[in-house]
Amino acid sequence: MRLVGFTRAAEAVAAGRTAERLAEQIEQAGASSVVLGGDAIRDETICAAASLCNLRGRRVRALGSFYEEQFKRIPLGDLTPSWFLFDIAEIHRPRLYAASKRAFEMLFAALALLLLSPLLVLIALAVRLSSGGPVLFRQARVGRSDEPFTLVKFRTMRAAGEPAREAWAASEDPRITAVGRWLRRFRLDELPQLWNVLRGQLSLIGPRPEQVAIARELELRIPFYAARHVIRPGITGWAQVNGGYNGSLAGTLEKLQFDLYYVKHQSLRLDVLILVSTLRAMLRGHDGVSRV
Repeated sequence: MRLVGFTRAAEAVAAGRTAERLAEQIEQAGASSVVLGGDAIRDETICAAASLCNLRGRRVRALGSFYEEQFKRIPLGDLTPSWFLFDIAEIHRPRLYAASKRAFEMLFAALALLLLSPLLVLIALAVRLSSGGPVLFRQARVGRSDEPFTLVKFRTMRAAGEPAREAWAASEDPRITAVGRWLRRFRLDELPQLWNVLRGQLSLIGPRPEQVAIARELELRIPFYAARHVIRPGITGWAQVNGGYNGSLAGTLEKLQFDLYYVKHQSLRLDVLILVSTLRAMLRGHDGVSRV
């Protein structure tokens, strides 16, 4: 898709362009679609021109829905309370979607823990022998309905190096051990979270659960951030397979666009796509180590 023209609603009206004239200019530009921003939708002349284009075979789309369709993410700048008036699969269709998803992930988590038990024992030994201290790292995270829970991982930092306060981990953090770096590269440190899945605190797929203090701060700084908590968080999610795990305010804004897209478009098909993409990333390994 190629941009062939752009105009501001106020500029078009100020220039005295009529609806017919605007429609002619769109046709002359060879546009196949007309995308209207919020200001344009509220202007009668622009809407009349768009209606003419629609009758003449051009597709007319609101910017928000166009952006969502093309980029599989939600434009945060256009969000209003009315945007959230859609069915959420886990809430409004529990028998069709939520029940089948929960049954699948329970079976998957149980089988994975059973089949991977030899690997889990080897990882636990490697963590203990390489740096001493506890094998598991526990941290409070925000779950569904804004309820905190304790997330478990294999420890990847020095025993005395785990953060004393809740904060995003920095890329190339010097506290990360050699074994921990390898575990993070292949995301094997996440495997104990299958226990969180069995307990119903996590899903396999969903928005990544944030640390409690950071989540509270983000709820104050970012409008609608708390909307990601209406569904159960996940070990992996649409934001992770598209935007990675890096933690920062800018990264959080980007990931929130993907998280809200997932909240709106949840389906078994999308879940399978995310799961397959995550398994590929685990087998391939990745360079980044900074995650939430």
